[in-house]
Amino acid sequence: MINEGKGGNVFEEELSRRSARVYEYLSRDIYRKRFHPQHIQQAVYSYINMGGKSLRPSVL
Repeated sequence: MINEGKGGNVFEEELSRRSARVYEYLSRDIYRKRFHPQHIQQAVYSYINMGGKSLRPSVL
């Protein structure tokens, strides 16, 4: 594995930390309330809640 440290793969650990930050950021009410009507909000957040497509925002 690349960059293995005491706790395992450093890259995967950092990716997990950044993913958590991105999801926390996107889940804030200030952003959630911007999507109207309710079914649009549900569609947007169902995509986010699937857990995919988080590499690009986590790298930025």
